[in-house]
Amino acid sequence: MKPNEISLLSKGLKFIPKPLKTNEDAVHEAIAEFSRRITLTDFFNTITKKSNTDKEPKPFYPKSGWIPPYCSPETQKQLKHLEQQIKEINLKQAKSNLTKMEFQAIKSLLDNKNIIIKPADKGSSVVIMDKTDYLIEGYRQLANENHYKKIRSPVSPKASDIINNILDDLNKEKIIDKKQLEYLMVPEQPRERKFYMLPKIHKDKSKWTDGKIPPGRPIVSDCDSDTYAISEYIDYFLAPLAKKHDSYLKDTQDFLEKLNGVTPTDNCLLITLDVDSLYTNIDSTDGMKSVENAFENHPDPKRPDAQLLDLLNICLKFNDFKFNDEWFLQVGGTAMGKKFAPNYANIFLAQWEQEALSKSPQKPLSYLRYLDDIFIIWPHSKSDFDKFFKILNTHHPNIKLKSTIHDKLINFLDVTVFKGPQFHLEKKLDTKVYFKPTDTHELLHRSSYHPKHTFSGIVKSQINRFHRICNNKTDFDEACTILFSALKHRGYPSRFLRKIKSNFLHGLIPQGLSSKCKHPRCKTCPHILETSTIKSTRGGETTIIGKHNCKSERIVYAITCTNCNSVYVGQTGRKLQERFTEHRATIRNKTPCPVSDHFNNNCPDLDYLKITPLEHVPLDTERDPRDLDSPDILIRLRAVETFAEYLSLLKCEQKWIKKLNSRTPHGMNKRQDLPPPIPFCLKYMDQTPQINNIVKSCYKELQTSNATGVSAKDQLVCASKRNRNLKDMLVRA
Repeated sequence: MKPNEISLLSKGLKFIPKPLKTNEDAVHEAIAEFSRRITLTDFFNTITKKSNTDKEPKPFYPKSGWIPPYCSPETQKQLKHLEQQIKEINLKQAKSNLTKMEFQAIKSLLDNKNIIIKPADKGSSVVIMDKTDYLIEGYRQLANENHYKKIRSPVSPKASDIINNILDDLNKEKIIDKKQLEYLMVPEQPRERKFYMLPKIHKDKSKWTDGKIPPGRPIVSDCDSDTYAISEYIDYFLAPLAKKHDSYLKDTQDFLEKLNGVTPTDNCLLITLDVDSLYTNIDSTDGMKSVENAFENHPDPKRPDAQLLDLLNICLKFNDFKFNDEWFLQVGGTAMGKKFAPNYANIFLAQWEQEALSKSPQKPLSYLRYLDDIFIIWPHSKSDFDKFFKILNTHHPNIKLKSTIHDKLINFLDVTVFKGPQFHLEKKLDTKVYFKPTDTHELLHRSSYHPKHTFSGIVKSQINRFHRICNNKTDFDEACTILFSALKHRGYPSRFLRKIKSNFLHGLIPQGLSSKCKHPRCKTCPHILETSTIKSTRGGETTIIGKHNCKSERIVYAITCTNCNSVYVGQTGRKLQERFTEHRATIRNKTPCPVSDHFNNNCPDLDYLKITPLEHVPLDTERDPRDLDSPDILIRLRAVETFAEYLSLLKCEQKWIKKLNSRTPHGMNKRQDLPPPIPFCLKYMDQTPQINNIVKSCYKELQTSNATGVSAKDQLVCASKRNRNLKDMLVRA
């Protein structure tokens, strides 16, 4: 390859070249959509006196473009002024972030039909393959008659009428309405599915074809195909069921929390298992049966079980696709690329492991699974595990496992689990970050055309991940050093990286512990629970953030009835003791409100009433000095002086309501969720910060005016759409 092509691709496939011209149409479209959103908010809040989010939005609805017939004069005036301000902006772009030679490299790579450019299956490497080698690997996989069959023409058109008939039946039975039917119906000209592969360069070279072609992870792109919408519909019902099994892992954080709850023995073995080619090895009959069993074990009268099974069968049976202008049909298993595939595989493996584990006389101390990756703590002997492994490996003819066993250290997901200092002191397994050998740490190049905050956000998220995983500061510092060393070669200054790490460590909030003041006549402290965690109505525990007492201000708190474990979550900008005094007064005076109703009607004894401060919401240092004009909101604010601060309290309150599951009927909270934010989305350009500031100024004028329907609870979110990156330009199926 030419030096300029290597220079370009070394920036990574997520690198965004700066567009040579500003897209003026994108600016006008963004302003028009923002104006429509404001008009909707104004119409529903002012004219109908009812929020357009009072009803829970239904899934599978086509995107609406409806514009209300009326808008208040003040709102119209502000929106017209906004449009005029935008027209006055000079949209000229500054210097490009690529050299002339690198721009030429994009064109030369696009014109080169003899190479295939793909992201690596794992890690962030860019893989350039000879097209002939890529086709050899593709045809090698497609030659497996257990999984694929070559066909002369697509079979999916036969499925379209069947799908539409099933959807018509769902509509007639009033399971879906007309708009949902419109969304789910097979499009008139569906896009054909494409087969492609992601090179597994992390695999041992002995497994490469002819020693030079890496094996590929097969994926069938399903976007905009005849089954794309119904795959989404099927996944909507499978997703909750895929989380029901005991071994379920949501992510690394979930793994760390569950691992912390295990006390391993001194001589335990650390083991990981990996299912070989899970997706393609799921027998369709067995997969369908596992989904049917999941439906029976978890009945739901609102779920159309029979129709879902029919639609799932169609998706599996008519999964045709193109590769190198030739048609193939998948006859075994499912394909990565289907929306429902991960949850379908999860449900199948949940039944498989339940049956297999029941056969074994000896059980693991801990058995956790993230899709096809299994983590085991084995408290018995190695020979006992061999018997256990044989049972698992022979339970189903298609499911074969590979095991890795160690007595001191094992790698699972992005975590290294080992017996370290914590294990010897507290009998808890230690953890640190695991970097795969192929991980090149090629995060976004510093010169990519992204908003400036993106780069600091990426680095901070990685540091946060390292801190969450490493329970030893030495391991945390080592992981940061490895990352920073790689990022320096991608344009990130050392000082910039050190500052982000320093700010992150400085801003860490310690685990909380509610405490009491020493005042002898305090009416609040006798009711405060001195604890660092609080139970939700589901039974799980959540850690309190920060250290608080009755004097804490701008606080989110929980009131718990220890008799029935019902929870109420509230917020206040004043001192906690002032707000709690009001709660006691409402109970004494029998004032209608959630807490008063509960302690007067369900549990008439204040000895059961306990309060726990949960989290402090700090003041916004860049707040707008203007006060609110609305007297009914001012009564509630007092110490909170701005819309932003009130909104931040409400948002934090909503977060804890969801964490503790305190909304009725499980808890005492009756307040509805905050309305969804009003978005302003614009493709990133040099003038984006200036345009965002103008939009924010217009929004504040709308909020502070009594003549519009935009209120304090309505929040504005400015976001940037990305421009085309190198992957969009150079990677093709």
